[in-house]
Amino acid sequence: MLLESCGSSLFLSLPDDVLAIMSRSLSPKDICNLSICCKSLCAFVASEKIWLTQCDVVGFVPTRDLMDWREGVKSFRALCRFLVRVKHCLAFGFARILSLAM
Repeated sequence: MLLESCGSSLFLSLPDDVLAIMSRSLSPKDICNLSICCKSLCAFVASEKIWLTQCDVVGFVPTRDLMDWREGVKSFRALCRFLVRVKHCLAFGFARILSLAM
């Protein structure tokens, strides 16, 4: 009985802003993994606010520009996926340029 009262419903009863702040300490992969836990957490993972927070955490695009970038993609989740991939590609490219310069 105690397990039922301490399930995901307690977690999801927190305000969206609190959940968004908490999601900042998770990676995009961690958040995607939450979606396979239960239907309620799957709905949490589908939240645009959570993915906007993740886009901000990636830090590749200034927060003020994220809304403009969002217009070109299906969702903030898709934008986050793109930003993570681009950031890794650019980081690899810069590391390669630096190694060639030395």
